[in-house]
Amino acid sequence: MIISKHEATDRHESVAGNCTETSRAPNVYTKGDLEAKAYALTGIRKLSTPRFNELYAALPNANDELATMGGCIVSHKTLRNVAKQLALSPDQKK
Repeated sequence: MIISKHEATDRHESVAGNCTETSRAPNVYTKGDLEAKAYALTGIRKLSTPRFNELYAALPNANDELATMGGCIVSHKTLRNVAKQLALSPDQKK
């Protein structure tokens, strides 16, 4: 299994209970690469739907792609498409 440096850090901090809306996720979103931004959007969406919606609306229509994995299938998607899937998923916080 391949785990990015950002994912390893986020997993560690989530387990440690330090991943909060006001600390880690927004910082990762601001400073991270595309993969880090995707992870951060997932956390921000769970913590604050209004903030996620703001960030989603402001995403550029860039063609830069990141690799995603669903089960054992690797695909390449834009950050906007990943965020769209997050926005449409049914477990969104109200």
